[in-house]
Amino acid sequence: MYTMGEISFENLSFVQKKDYTEVILYKMFSFLVPNFELSSLGEYSVKPNSLVFSTDCEKKLMLVLAKYIKDLKNKVTGNSTTYIHASSGIPLVGNISFGIVDRGSSLLEIKPITSCNLNCIYCSLSEGRKSRWHDFVVEVEYLIEEIKKVVEFKGIKDQEIHIGCQGEPLFYSELIKLVKGVSVIKNVSVISMDTNAAMLTKEITKELFDSGMNRFNISLNGVSQEMTDKMAGAKYPLKHVLKLCKYITKLGAELVIAPVWVPGINDKEIPDLIKLGKKLNAKMGIQNYLEYKHGKKPAKQATWDEFYAKLRDLEEKYNIKLKLDQTDFNIRSAPSLPKPFVDEEVVKARILCPGRYRNEAIVAAKNRNITVFTNKKSGVVKFKIIRTKHNIFLGK
Repeated sequence: MYTMGEISFENLSFVQKKDYTEVILYKMFSFLVPNFELSSLGEYSVKPNSLVFSTDCEKKLMLVLAKYIKDLKNKVTGNSTTYIHASSGIPLVGNISFGIVDRGSSLLEIKPITSCNLNCIYCSLSEGRKSRWHDFVVEVEYLIEEIKKVVEFKGIKDQEIHIGCQGEPLFYSELIKLVKGVSVIKNVSVISMDTNAAMLTKEITKELFDSGMNRFNISLNGVSQEMTDKMAGAKYPLKHVLKLCKYITKLGAELVIAPVWVPGINDKEIPDLIKLGKKLNAKMGIQNYLEYKHGKKPAKQATWDEFYAKLRDLEEKYNIKLKLDQTDFNIRSAPSLPKPFVDEEVVKARILCPGRYRNEAIVAAKNRNITVFTNKKSGVVKFKIIRTKHNIFLGK
């Protein structure tokens, strides 16, 4: 927006330093613009959310910002980050790390951000403040518009929008705007979120609820301070989270307590978590710890037979349903987005940005993004499609 030499931004803020100006995006990502680049556009001054120039230079400024945003960093981890916006050329369907995942049901998985505030010892992605992976953050307006398109395509009633990030969704400064935006989409009836709740406050909870969020899945892994700290790999605000759990139910939202059961570590606290869930009239979504390629490995995973046998014993003892399935959340089969590629298909595309992990790159073709295993960092890459399931595409 250009007014009398002042160019303002809704999602950017500015901090002037000696030799450069720090540009902050969505509060937790930033890049640096050398001051000589700005002064070449004319005399200027910096305000918290705007730059004021002596000349009409808005178009030139946008080119300068586009040049340096390629060096975007996560302020918490220091990781390189890609900002995915409507003009980035990166579609929001195709990736497990960001955007929209449609698994052919009435639930859409929404992933606006990567990165986490904790260092959980069981994390399937080795996510957290010590993460070394490449991060992504999605423009909120772009995400809302693409969600609307997918919901309209699926054409079913009682669509659930589930915000389940590779990390903590409360790191996304536009979370409330996202919830408000999807709550008015026709046929969306449930908005849910996975969160460790460490960053959640009573005020944010109320604002999320008022904006349309009606289910909170809390990753609470114990009832003692010692255990929750151990599982989080950091100091965990247990008393605060317990108060928030009570507040969520008081508001009238659905509460799901969703601990990860790590064999040999938090076994003894699972029964107390079940008692807590019954007291709060919450669903218990106990998860089996699983080993993943990129994940942390604090224990040997239990087989599914072993895990379900333990749940059956606890169900009988506490008279509560613990083996949950899709019917417990009204999740049903629904039309899937078409898959424009088939396995073994050979594709050529230009690299747009790094992938989540090392030796990966993101390309785009046929309105899908594809993660390609490659050592190339730029240019055109030729690859074979090796995964198409759920419109999540991998190439090699």
